[in-house]
Amino acid sequence: MTISSVLASPAEEPKEFRIPILDTAEGFFESEANSVANRLDSFFADQRADDELGRSVVRLRTQYTIRERAIGDFRYQTRFNILLPKIQEKLKRDFFKQKTKKKKAGVLTRGYYYPSYGEEELNTKWQFHSDAGVNVSLTPRVFTRGRIRKNFRAGKIINRFVEELGWYSDDQWLNVISLTSDKKNSENILFRFVNEIRWEVTHHRGTSSHGPSILQQVSDEEALSYNMRGYNQADGNTIFFSNFQLSTTYRRDIYRSIFYFDVTPGLDFPKNWSFRRNPFILFQLEFLLGRK
Repeated sequence: MTISSVLASPAEEPKEFRIPILDTAEGFFESEANSVANRLDSFFADQRADDELGRSVVRLRTQYTIRERAIGDFRYQTRFNILLPKIQEKLKRDFFKQKTKKKKAGVLTRGYYYPSYGEEELNTKWQFHSDAGVNVSLTPRVFTRGRIRKNFRAGKIINRFVEELGWYSDDQWLNVISLTSDKKNSENILFRFVNEIRWEVTHHRGTSSHGPSILQQVSDEEALSYNMRGYNQADGNTIFFSNFQLSTTYRRDIYRSIFYFDVTPGLDFPKNWSFRRNPFILFQLEFLLGRK
């Protein structure tokens, strides 16, 4: 990945013709959209929220999935998203050529993050983050990951680019590249389009997923996510459409932004079932520590 053009100093870039009043209006809508995205991603415990809001988090997650004509699948995951301020500040200064500025932290209320004045502005600088964890199942899976992020806007749409390289004890090296586009529909509804490519570097195979989501804040303790995804699979020189999925996630804050309960009913239409429907329902209990 080449980033030299992105890191060019302001003196090397041509001057742009700008109209101040239009820039102000664009910045207002952008900050509003980013604020809604931060609030909803924080409630759904999205990785982006932990990264961009600079939080160290310990996450314990238990999942149980029931699927037609299959044995129930139980999974347990522990993940540590530890903020290392000195290392990240050094990367910003030495690699990304950024000056670090302290901001007044926002407030976490019933799982929803309400930013302080100025914090809702979109961070368009390069960011570096890392985490580690373990998935407990019949064969425990240990992993550690590092990723870079870059946000940019196109009109009223906020685009978020992420490239992540991780080591997993079963798949060894995994490279994930994603581009997510957000548009605010109202104060409580966010439209999102997700594109993601996962490439198993060690095994030379991968998958991609594409599709829209609608995130909705229902109340201070509840939120919904409506999702549609198409999945492709690449194995050697063969690329094919492998699955189409529809799902809805209901998430509730059970206790003081620490315990959350999720239920996700959905339908898969996998290629290996000749694209016939395959209903499922997922139950999840999550414990989050360190977000406040």
